[in-house]
Amino acid sequence: MKKETRTKKYRNKRSKLKAISIIKALIKDVYYLLVALVYLVLKTYVELEKAFIKVFRMLPIWAKRVIILTLIINVVILSNKEAEVIEKVKEVQELKEVYVVKESFKEEKKCTYGLYECAIYDEALEQGLNVEQSKIAIAISKWETGSYTSDLFKNSNNLGGLYDSSNKRFYKYSNVEQGIESFVKNLKAGYFDKGLNTIEQIQKKYCPIGADNDPLNLNSNWLSGVKYFYEKL
Repeated sequence: MKKETRTKKYRNKRSKLKAISIIKALIKDVYYLLVALVYLVLKTYVELEKAFIKVFRMLPIWAKRVIILTLIINVVILSNKEAEVIEKVKEVQELKEVYVVKESFKEEKKCTYGLYECAIYDEALEQGLNVEQSKIAIAISKWETGSYTSDLFKNSNNLGGLYDSSNKRFYKYSNVEQGIESFVKNLKAGYFDKGLNTIEQIQKKYCPIGADNDPLNLNSNWLSGVKYFYEKL
């Protein structure tokens, strides 16, 4: 049994060595074949070059001049084409730059502020307010809500401190969208449509100093506060 096992191992080892030698031989043959191909390509190129030079020398002088002139013309044409391509690229680049400038003017109404600010801005434009009036609306909302952190805003979606004098309570809206719509509508109908277009003019009606519902005289800070937020926009 031991002798048979040794013989089997020897045969396996011999088979592996034989396979390795075959692979090596194949790799060597492929290597020589590639070398031969490269040599043939180079040799063919050299021979073609020699043949071209030999034929060129045998040509009459007028034929040589025609070939040389043709090469020169091709070089000139290609140079002109290159210049045309460069000019086209420049034109396209200039058009792109003009387009970007035009787009920046065309997008002058596009909002670049925060989430709530842009929601107010878009709603204001949709209701017919201009850019200046829309910015005033944003500034008022930021002052009234403490930059959208007040309890009245968080719990009631009330952006402008809108007060229901009949029921003696602040208005409460089911969502922010309703609050924004009501806030802008109130500014438009009660102020802008009546010719009150500046922060100073709006303050006298929106938040008058010495009002009965302002015992702590907090309204005295309204004008400077709204102006501060407006100038930040």
